[in-house]
Amino acid sequence: MSTPFKMKGMSFGNSPMKQDKMKMQKTAGEKATPKYTLKVGTLVGGSKEYFKVDENGKNTKISEAAYNLLKKQ
Repeated sequence: MSTPFKMKGMSFGNSPMKQDKMKMQKTAGEKATPKYTLKVGTLVGGSKEYFKVDENGKNTKISEAAYNLLKKQ
């Protein structure tokens, strides 16, 4: 039998699978943002030390090349 109306199945417009994907995208975007600051320290001899300070306050000594690379981001 044919009818002039098309039969549609169930709609999954707001399914839990779509909600999970949207939640995953938000957390991935949050991780992409840097959570650190860059600092430069000057020694007595005039040379410089470069540090990366994370959100917990932990200092990590880095090279000048790494400092310049992170500064551009």
